[in-house]
Amino acid sequence: MKNPMEHAVDTLTEWLWSKARAGALTNYTEAGAVIGLDPQSQILWGILGEISTRSFYEYEVMLSVIVVNQKEGYPGASFFTLAEELHKKDIDEPDRLPFFCSEVQGVFRKANP
Repeated sequence: MKNPMEHAVDTLTEWLWSKARAGALTNYTEAGAVIGLDPQSQILWGILGEISTRSFYEYEVMLSVIVVNQKEGYPGASFFTLAEELHKKDIDEPDRLPFFCSEVQGVFRKANP
């Protein structure tokens, strides 16, 4: 039997891939609701980080890129911090939008081979 955190990671991962197959973005409120967490929850952010780390090593894309801030239209700062670690490169503020667009397209391609 999976522990609750593993179950949450797996549940949200499956849901995010279904969104990606549909070519859709989502937001922190919707993602949190899938696993019963507040969109401002650090637990949610940790789960999203784990999901992106796993998808990066398995598929070379960060799946949680499709979870965006409703106001800004792209992921929060912690996403870009993780992206810098995984991609081993700096992603400065002016580079965030092009990186985001490229990563979203990569996720959509992986979801629909």
